[in-house]
Amino acid sequence: GSSTNYIKANKNDNNHEMKTLRKQWATIPAVPSIEYPPDVQSIHQEHDTLASTLGDFDDLQQTPTHNPQFANTDKNTGNNNESKSTTKAIILMDAFSPYHGQYIAHAARHLYGAAVIHVVSDFFARYLFQVEGQMDHLSSRLPDLSDLDFGAHGNNNGSGIANGSDVESKGEIQIWKSGLPSNIQICGIYCESDSGLEDAERFGVALGLYPRYHDGFNKARRDKFLMNEVVKSVGGLEVVQQQSCENLEEALEFARKLGVVEDEEEIIGRENLDAEKRKVRITTQRKMVVVKPPRGVASDDVHLCSNLASVRMAFDKVHHSPVFGSPTSSKHERVLLQEFASGVEYAVDVVCKDGERKVAALWRYDKRSANGAPFVYFGTELVSAAENEKEVERAVCEYVFKALEALSVRWGISHVEVIADEVDGRIRVRLVEVNCRQHNTDFSPLTNACIGYGALDMVLAAHLGGDE
Repeated sequence: GSSTNYIKANKNDNNHEMKTLRKQWATIPAVPSIEYPPDVQSIHQEHDTLASTLGDFDDLQQTPTHNPQFANTDKNTGNNNESKSTTKAIILMDAFSPYHGQYIAHAARHLYGAAVIHVVSDFFARYLFQVEGQMDHLSSRLPDLSDLDFGAHGNNNGSGIANGSDVESKGEIQIWKSGLPSNIQICGIYCESDSGLEDAERFGVALGLYPRYHDGFNKARRDKFLMNEVVKSVGGLEVVQQQSCENLEEALEFARKLGVVEDEEEIIGRENLDAEKRKVRITTQRKMVVVKPPRGVASDDVHLCSNLASVRMAFDKVHHSPVFGSPTSSKHERVLLQEFASGVEYAVDVVCKDGERKVAALWRYDKRSANGAPFVYFGTELVSAAENEKEVERAVCEYVFKALEALSVRWGISHVEVIADEVDGRIRVRLVEVNCRQHNTDFSPLTNACIGYGALDMVLAAHLGGDE
């Protein structure tokens, strides 16, 4: 169908260059970069002071039950640290931020007695090498997964999921796996970067983590066009009108369909109205469309267009622009146009453990136009959905849970943005985007102070806590 054609049109064209780079890196094998937990005494001491910050999936006053004994607590890529007891481990991809990935690495080791396996995504391995001229990270890079068949959109059986039975591990991934100590039990993958999310999904499938600790591979969790299509078709949820446009003519045709006109003067010129009436006429009749990349982050290159001239400018800026604005990334072959949804924007931080979903935080955005940009954050407010009068907030959370179910998100952390308004006396919620990563700000101090825990603590408990 149209989704399949869309995927084929957006196939990543970086495989050839990555193969060339991997040949250059061949003398530096990709191996597990493991940080082991400290000794048990240190774990207990730190747990006494830090356990109160952890979330609600587990009995968090319980100290780690296993007793890992390692000769070396530093990074190690060999097998000489094996122990008879099983040690849980979590893979951290692109863990650069001190208040995201590095926070999780420290807490995993010191609160749960777990090992941390650091991996650098293809995007950052390439960027650090080509742009920054660095090589220290290459042994921690993602093993080559290019020969593994994940399918264009999962396994194309309607679920959008590729699982371990679809993928035959071979080559570099087998070498990487052979470097793991036999007592390591990988309990999940956490990816800090937006650019590494696809790699994290592929890696989890290749390691056989799906479905016990992993969601499989699903392109619709990252591509904003496919995301809305799946949420609508599978989840039965209301979404904005949208179209993926390969050329400018398609974009202009869709904008006209939404009611966007050539320019503001076109509205005024058709009516013989005085200045004040013309002003009202423009305000009430102007239709707007959002033009943005199908694969982006934050509000980068997101344009709010009120006339066809601005649609042309926005399309030209996004079309063939590099993904994430990086000179080493692929280009946007298509441009996404969406109906502009007016209303109040909310963001919901959710943590999932094997399909059980909990709201970690609910945020209300104050976004306005400023300094020539259409979407500028003036404020982000932590709000509650617990009180009886919070009908909008409860509707937002219910919508988000259904959207995550539609996208088969059953593990880990998600940051989901929606727009809520009222139509014909009912609350209407529509999707902006699902991000299968953390809220990209230092939110933990605020959530810990206000509600006593945060999403990062909850995701640790989900992956490394008990099975109850």
